This record gives sequence, structure tokens and C-alpha cells, in this order.
Amino acid sequence: MIGAAAGIFEAMQAGIAVNRAGKGGDTLAATLYGASMGFSSIGAGFGIAAAASGSSALLGPLGIAIVLGFLAYSFYQWAQRKESSPFEQWAKRCYFGLANETPKVHWLRPDQAHIAIAELNAATLGLEVGVNFRLRMTGLSSPDYGGPIAGISAPVYEQCLEYRLSLPYFDASRSAYRWTLTIHRHGDGPATQYTRGEVVAGGELDPPAIATSASERRAALATSTPPKKPDYRANT
Repeated sequence: MIGAAAGIFEAMQAGIAVNRAGKGGDTLAATLYGASMGFSSIGAGFGIAAAASGSSALLGPLGIAIVLGFLAYSFYQWAQRKESSPFEQWAKRCYFGLANETPKVHWLRPDQAHIAIAELNAATLGLEVGVNFRLRMTGLSSPDYGGPIAGISAPVYEQCLEYRLSLPYFDASRSAYRWTLTIHRHGDGPATQYTRGEVVAGGELDPPAIATSASERRAALATSTPPKKPDYRANT
């Protein structure tokens, strides 16, 4: 049953990847992620059938679930290799790029030149920043409640906002940085000209004494529009 729960979890992960790749304009990657999601979903179904019947024969539902799991993993890895690299992503967003992402990112105006240059510098140096939503399995429900089959536990998930910052050739004695993760809610202004925001995470090491364009924009942001109900748990 643990394998079936893992299959459901992997299908959800692949579904999120389909959405991410599709919005990033990577059609082939989205298709491959979709195939992985399909294999994981069907494999989870066979896993549940094997658990319900108590069968452990490799030529039965359990064997089919294992094969489908391998196929799902292979397609997921293939899809990851087909997603745009930082340079390819920059090329799509620059003045001559396709700009096929959703929402559309296209640096066409003179006042966006500094963004394009900063993004190119980051790609050249190998600086990587990633932010995405991910479903994380936190445990299993009670066997008597919430499962797809009576008496069998179901996985319990929570949605997390993950962020990653990679600084190549980092040397604590010579390097310096300052970073913040700012969220914008509905009502904080248009997507390209936010006037409000909330910093939910940040860090620094020997930051520059002078103000930068990024720090000035952050300081100019007013407090984000408060939601009616808390939309995230702090310190998690």
C-alpha cells in the first residue's frame, strides 16, 4: 500500500510539473510530464488492487505497478532534461525572444534593460534561483477515515512554497549577498509594477553599504493587502 501511496504522490508531483512546464513554454516537457503522471496514476491503481487482493505475484497487479512506476520515473527524468536551461529561458524573454511563457515575460522597453542584463549576468555566472509550489506528503490518514478503500490509509498532503538560491564559487570570506523573497497578493498592483508586497524570507552576508536598485524597490513597497484569512504559516 505504501507503493500505491507513493504512486499517487508522484502523479501529483508530475501534474504540478505539467503546469510549470506548460506555463514556461516547454511544450515537449509538459507532454512528457503528462505521460509520467498517467503512468503513475495507473500504477497507483494497480498497486491499490494488489494491496486489496493481497497478491504478491510479479505477473499480477503488483508487477504491472512496478513496471509502470519505472516508466513514470523514466519519463519524468526525460521531461526534466527537456525543460529550458537558464540561457534558453533568457533567450525567450529577451527583445528577440518568443516570449511564450504564461504569464508573458518580454523585455521590450528601455526601462527593462537593466532586468535583462541582470538576468543574463546571473545565467552566465551560474546563479540559480527557483521558486515553486509543491505538494508534500506529511503522513497517512487513519485507516478508518479518508482512504479510497475502507480500512486502508490515504496519504495526507500540504502545499508548500519552496525556494532555492545557489551561489556558485561562494567564499564566505570574500563573497557578499542580500536576498529577499517577496510575495504579492491580489490588489498589490499590476504584475510589472507592484506597489505593495510582503517579505516572507530573506538573508544577507556583508551586503553593500550603498543602496541598489533592488533594495530601493523593496524599500518603496507598501505593506501588502492583508488577506481575510492567513494564507501561510510563518516559520515553516
